[in-house]
Amino acid sequence: MKSPKSKKEEKKNDYRQNHPFAIRAIKQNKTIFLNDLEIYKIKKTRVEFSTPNIISMFINISHKSFIESTSIYRKLIEPKLIDGKTAEFKEDELTKLYDYLEAVKVSVIFAYNSIEAFVNIAIPDDYTYENKNNRGIKETWDKEAIQRWMTTSEKLVKILPELRKLDNPKNEKFWSNFKNLEQLRNDIIHPKSASKELNTSNEIHKKFFDENVFKWIQSTGDVLRFYCQGEYSERYFPMGFGPRKIKPAELDDFDNYFEEVK
Repeated sequence: MKSPKSKKEEKKNDYRQNHPFAIRAIKQNKTIFLNDLEIYKIKKTRVEFSTPNIISMFINISHKSFIESTSIYRKLIEPKLIDGKTAEFKEDELTKLYDYLEAVKVSVIFAYNSIEAFVNIAIPDDYTYENKNNRGIKETWDKEAIQRWMTTSEKLVKILPELRKLDNPKNEKFWSNFKNLEQLRNDIIHPKSASKELNTSNEIHKKFFDENVFKWIQSTGDVLRFYCQGEYSERYFPMGFGPRKIKPAELDDFDNYFEEVK
């Protein structure tokens, strides 16, 4: 028989998991927690695992690239940024420099993706948004139209404050940093054509030599903390953001819905 594991040895749940679904039975006065499962048939093999939180996965991808890019920046780039001097990168430094440019781009893209996913998941499927266009005509947008035609920052301002009962985020300190992140992400995803003239630079790379880019990436954590306020945690909240309390769904009797397996 295996000895019971100590608290130090116990494996904690991966923070990229979804929050469990809580169900409380009034008759038994008990609460159970259920996890979502992803189940696939790959050839003759059944694949089964707890469903990950897509927002948390995007955060994690961004964070790993953030660590890599900040490390290279501090060691390679920052020491060269001296007033009045030329920051020249020699042939044997180019590999690390290019590694930095790749890593920081990945961090930017997935940091933004985490907010984009959060916003789209937070909007209920049956939600509609009413607005008057430039001609004064009333328009009604369903979720599909909102996702297609509104930018993420527009959804954060026009849709989520109503749904989450929060103030306008434009008044928050993180807002300007997030807007810079959104613009930078768009510049990465939709690059402008580069000039063919000799010695002209790709302007987007200039922004990555400004250490403010790291503040822009980190603003996504502030955005999530702002919108994950409330008494209870929503199931789509990434773990580590918002309250720890989960509001259970109530049933009259477990026996009416579940069968005990021995």
